[in-house]
Amino acid sequence: MRFCAVSCLIALSLFAAPASAHFDEGQIYVIDLLNNKVYFVDPDNGWFFAEINPASSLANSPGAIGFSSHGHMLLANYGNDTLIELDGEGGFEFVLSAIDGLDGPWGPSGVVIGPGHGEIFITNFDGDEILSFDEEFGNGSVFADATDGIDNPSALAFLADGHIIVSDRGNRNLHHFNSVTGVATIFDTLPETPIELIIRNNGDIYALTNMGNIFRYIGGSAGNRILLGNYGGVSATGGMDFGPDHDVIYHVSTADASIREIDPDSGSSVVQLVLPGTPISLAVVGSQYVPGTYIEFGEPLAGTGGVEPTIHGHEEPRIGQASEVELHDFVGGATVFLFLSSLMDENEIKGGEFHIGGLGTPAATLFVLPAGGTPGVAGDGEISLPFVMPNEAALVGTKFFIQALGADSGAPFGASFTDCLTMYIGS
Repeated sequence: MRFCAVSCLIALSLFAAPASAHFDEGQIYVIDLLNNKVYFVDPDNGWFFAEINPASSLANSPGAIGFSSHGHMLLANYGNDTLIELDGEGGFEFVLSAIDGLDGPWGPSGVVIGPGHGEIFITNFDGDEILSFDEEFGNGSVFADATDGIDNPSALAFLADGHIIVSDRGNRNLHHFNSVTGVATIFDTLPETPIELIIRNNGDIYALTNMGNIFRYIGGSAGNRILLGNYGGVSATGGMDFGPDHDVIYHVSTADASIREIDPDSGSSVVQLVLPGTPISLAVVGSQYVPGTYIEFGEPLAGTGGVEPTIHGHEEPRIGQASEVELHDFVGGATVFLFLSSLMDENEIKGGEFHIGGLGTPAATLFVLPAGGTPGVAGDGEISLPFVMPNEAALVGTKFFIQALGADSGAPFGASFTDCLTMYIGS
């Protein structure tokens, strides 16, 4: 697999993050602890908000919210130690419970997708642990516990290099964890209790405290801590997340039930909305993923025999490292057109969703590849594409979009599509 010139791909502040077929980028989802509800907030349409279902009928003191690599919402219940997966179309499934080790998954960013393809990390507030699970919520293990110095962990965030920052309410520390060895060191000790933590795509770290203060660590350095500002007043809970382009912080205050827009550089803020109940945390679609991650979105288009082709990333997409993209379930012997672009779009072609932007420009590259398998046999065609990411620092924090179309005479419109894969480059 080859990439077009780096200079063609690094002007990425001009394109939007990927949009799921069900949860669209830029939308905000807020937990209401008092009423066991989740609110959908749309900042692009007059800050409209509404309750979503079935979360309100399933939630039991919801405490954390996030999104999986498949674009599904993950809602953690503090009241009964469960994790629910919501597909956005009314479907849901209880995927984890106390049997799997959950023990009070409390905290605004206590459910986080890690680098790679879909591994889920959960902070166990009551159990003083960080748990990890694979993308199918299996193979659970304890990544870190009290012996590493954790005391009531709430927020967790990944740095671009794949290592972890965790906030502990019990000791007011921010911990740095090596994601390979698990070795923990104290990153900083705050004068107040940290309750939320987010990392900007330029490396800046932001910590929200129970006093309503947000501290900013410029360049991700503990020695460059400044007070960004105070927002909403004293509260034991509250949340924040970046907009998809990381040019704004959305902040929810339990103290005054408000949602604010905050400038991450100057700290200036505007209250945009006051919600009912007790809003304690929020998540913004398109800002929930970390560098070094493969993310799927959109819908595939079935080919011969009604079989939907799939696209999947393996290993972690990091500069200077080997990774792999696999295509499966095309009709055997198909000619496959694989598109790679730094731009995302939303179009309908031959009855399917096509998300590659910048066609006909240097931002997009086309590869024509033969699928293996027995010609004409449904789902028998597959392709493996190993590659090494260029060792270019300018690529860190950027995103590329990959989607494949297969010529298929047995398909209703003569073609089948995979869904779209986002490759979010890490250091």
